[in-house]
Amino acid sequence: MSKFNFFGNISGQNVSINGEDIIINGKHVNNTDSNGEQIDEVRKAPTKIKKLYVSSNVRVNISEGHEDVIVARLHGIASSKDFQFDVVPNSDSLRITANIEGASSGGVTIINGTVNSLQLDIMLPLSSVEIISIQSKSASISVGSIKAPTIDAISTNGSIKVEDAIFKKLQLECKNGSIRVNSYLHSDVELDITSHNGSIDCVLQNVGMSTVDVYSQNGICHNSPVLSGKYTASGSIISKNGNVTFH
Repeated sequence: MSKFNFFGNISGQNVSINGEDIIINGKHVNNTDSNGEQIDEVRKAPTKIKKLYVSSNVRVNISEGHEDVIVARLHGIASSKDFQFDVVPNSDSLRITANIEGASSGGVTIINGTVNSLQLDIMLPLSSVEIISIQSKSASISVGSIKAPTIDAISTNGSIKVEDAIFKKLQLECKNGSIRVNSYLHSDVELDITSHNGSIDCVLQNVGMSTVDVYSQNGICHNSPVLSGKYTASGSIISKNGNVTFH
């Protein structure tokens, strides 16, 4: 079986790919089930956990939910319904696994003319989760307006985005992809952000003091946080091959 992966925006005479839209000969092929199996599976779990572990090879989105339980939803189009989707509680932890053959960076792949466009949405209510750990082998990770003392995310081939999350320790590692962070501090924070092949853009508000080591081995580096807030940011933001901006 062969596969062809697309990154970013691609356009040509008959094919146009822009973000999540795939247009072939003027037809949106990723918005129909004619090119694959439609998947929409929902799992729920109680909120009385301290540790959340997520392992996936499809796009992961974590955000605040409005139910009194944790909701995990795997949905989109895939070449088949042969997939693994588990939500397993164990004492004070919860492990969510979503894997499907052929998933690729950004959540979109074409295999033998069939489109795979899957994502895993996890909705967390206000809870006592202390650690959120996410691992994605070949897709992007997005963390929205949630609260957890420690957020840890690793992506092999895909971007990582953290937007409006409340944390004390943020550990992000991306081997092939960009990292973006935009959050307002409610306490002192420790950063450990690394991209091997991609840019990093980190915006933190309410920073009063910064001891963050900002470094790029093969790129442009800007270290200019606005120090007009209350809290201290420490740690490191490092890219081997890409620009780094901390502001």
